[in-house]
Amino acid sequence: MRGRSVFAQRGFGAGSFVIEFGGDRFSRDEYISRVDPGNNHFLQIGRNLFLGPTETADNFINHSCDPNCGLRVEAGRAYLFAIRPIAAGDEITFDYSTSMDEDFWEMRCQCGSAVCRGRIRDFRHLPAEVRDRYLSMGAVPEFVLSALADKPAVTGMIVETRAGAGFSPAAGGARAALRAP
Repeated sequence: MRGRSVFAQRGFGAGSFVIEFGGDRFSRDEYISRVDPGNNHFLQIGRNLFLGPTETADNFINHSCDPNCGLRVEAGRAYLFAIRPIAAGDEITFDYSTSMDEDFWEMRCQCGSAVCRGRIRDFRHLPAEVRDRYLSMGAVPEFVLSALADKPAVTGMIVETRAGAGFSPAAGGARAALRAP
């Protein structure tokens, strides 16, 4: 059961801004004390910074091991951007693991994609080819990348970013182009 979902009301081209995440800000300790592990709607946006649950569409964007969106965090704000074309009616998804460096929460994946990994956990635990694919798309926030240097998943792994690659959160109207039934 996937619960509530968010669907595109219009198409988005690859690289397009899709939605900005909202929510109150919490430290890691506050997050740990408040999170319901069975129904986690927090989003990590910094080493010690999490956005809390909302009642808006951003709260209902599901995980997929084969997502159509990636996460970017800039100046303390979190944005989804299309990593491939999205058609009207498509479910909006991103890989939760790309936003995770918290060593606290994991869950069994039920995304149903042909490439489902079966578990959602911190980015450094992803298979190397999956990490490399997300890195090449610029779909991994800087705080996750810097954490890899501190506790690398693979000895000698080189991490690089593509700053500013392909989307602008200033592209208005994206929130209006989404619906959460």
